[in-house]
Amino acid sequence: QLRTGQIDLQQVQVLIGNNRLSLSGQFQNDKNVSLLYLFEGDDLRDLYPDLSGQAHADGQIRGILPDPDVQTSISASNIQWQNLALERLLLNIKPKQNHNHTVNLIAEGLTRGQARLTTVTLSGEVSPQKQSLNLLSIAENDHQLQTKENQRLCLNVEVDREKRSLVELNLERFPLSAIARWIPEAGELNDQLNLFLTAEGNQSDWTLKSRLDIDGSENNQLEAHASI
Repeated sequence: QLRTGQIDLQQVQVLIGNNRLSLSGQFQNDKNVSLLYLFEGDDLRDLYPDLSGQAHADGQIRGILPDPDVQTSISASNIQWQNLALERLLLNIKPKQNHNHTVNLIAEGLTRGQARLTTVTLSGEVSPQKQSLNLLSIAENDHQLQTKENQRLCLNVEVDREKRSLVELNLERFPLSAIARWIPEAGELNDQLNLFLTAEGNQSDWTLKSRLDIDGSENNQLEAHASI
């Protein structure tokens, strides 16, 4: 429905096979948007032939474009894409003050060939100027690759449009056997890996620092510094 300076959407539905998208809300000329949406995907193959599984998403978008507040909840199950499989995915995005948003993701049963990760958990915060992401944990079968007491894998990403961005990746006493099945061409891997990598910069100027050693031996250490 069209009005002066405003577009009203009243239960607009898009059907693609067994998948349905429902929209309702308003768009105004001053870029103010208020939109509710619901996606019910009973068979994702109808959207993309190489993709299968089920998905559900619902939420709302409110505020002034291009930086409105977004609240959404996404769940998916039995996802298959080429040689990757995922049993369950949960993603939640919630608005905070000043257009900040919290992001929480849980992926369960991620499989590629014979390799399997039981759980991957991430959390982060996103704003128009800055995005940050923390990898909380990864578990393979019942073996936790990272815990609060003994962090074996820690990833921190901060992206700031106005200032310098930062990427930090630390792997401490990380068992290479945990990833051997993901790269079978590498053969048998029994060592432990320590990797400390920091990348800092902006769109045109980046500084990369890294240190890599295997089993803590000085004979197996590599340090690198680079500017891009």
